[in-house]
Amino acid sequence: MEKCVFCQIVNKNKPAYIIYQNKDVTAFLDINPAAKGHVLVCPNNHIEKLNEIQHPSISNALMESLINVSNLLIQSGLCNDYSIVQANGDSACIWQNKST
Repeated sequence: MEKCVFCQIVNKNKPAYIIYQNKDVTAFLDINPAAKGHVLVCPNNHIEKLNEIQHPSISNALMESLINVSNLLIQSGLCNDYSIVQANGDSACIWQNKST
């Protein structure tokens, strides 16, 4: 998707601090972190919502990457505990200003 900022990052058309990447998933630091060590984990192929994943290999890769990224954060000393938040679609973003 040409307009998707996450696809642009995955395809290295937009800069990001990538901390983990494999053939299925890319994880990078958020430019507006809600917490210390805020990382976004995205499938390398454009998938807007979790329920749209059709291949078990992608869902398995996402879970594996969550474990790997969590370990990286702990090993780096950024945290000992962590939260994993998952949002599906623009309206689901919990950090978005909902005053409008």
